[in-house]
Amino acid sequence: MAEALAAAVPDLAGRALWVAIDSRRQDRVFLAVGGQVRAITLSALPDPAGPVAVAGDAAAEVAARLAARGADVRLADARLPRAADVARVARRRLTGLLQPLAATPLYLDAPAARLPAAG
Repeated sequence: MAEALAAAVPDLAGRALWVAIDSRRQDRVFLAVGGQVRAITLSALPDPAGPVAVAGDAAAEVAARLAARGADVRLADARLPRAADVARVARRRLTGLLQPLAATPLYLDAPAARLPAAG
């Protein structure tokens, strides 16, 4: 998802791109920075090393929190990936312009579902 959103924000004007996706758990987001994705609480957001642009459906909250701490942050227009951006990334990967990705787990957090007590 982060690659597709990055394709939707081609002009970063020298800013690093952070992609913030709502995790559906209170006060948590999935944050993609520099090719690494992790689940993080909003209160534990790292300080950016320089100017950043934030995309994703949780971008407004993340950008507001970073700005309140004095970070040089810009809110990008991209909230959810568009099919055209997904296709652009897929085409670049298929033609070898992007490296293949290693297999990764589908979920970053453990599932919220629990087995019944009786098994």
